[in-house]
Amino acid sequence: MARILIVDDEPGFAALIGQALGRRGHDVRACDNAVEAVVLAPQLIPEVIVLDWMLGKGTERDNVLAAVRRVSPGVHVIVATGYRADQIPAGTGAGRWEVVEKPFSVDQLAEAVDRVMAP
Repeated sequence: MARILIVDDEPGFAALIGQALGRRGHDVRACDNAVEAVVLAPQLIPEVIVLDWMLGKGTERDNVLAAVRRVSPGVHVIVATGYRADQIPAGTGAGRWEVVEKPFSVDQLAEAVDRVMAP
């Protein structure tokens, strides 16, 4: 199973999906702000980050992603967004990049995790 960092500033959302993915066997840490995400990343060394596209109105997203990539350069990114997937630019970096549109089910998110973690 994967080590997953979930970062979403919608109150309670990160914790809720974190609990659901944890019940599926993943090692999950969830937080609702960029500062906590930067602190958690070196402790967890995530394989996957589920990142709110508009974290801090979008300004904090890039800082969090850069901090996570410093400790986990090949991290796979799942962007959680209220925008259409075709409105999100393609990701850069070593890991896979996937977009899930809000609202999404836990099953949809779990499938996205499976896809980015597939060999």
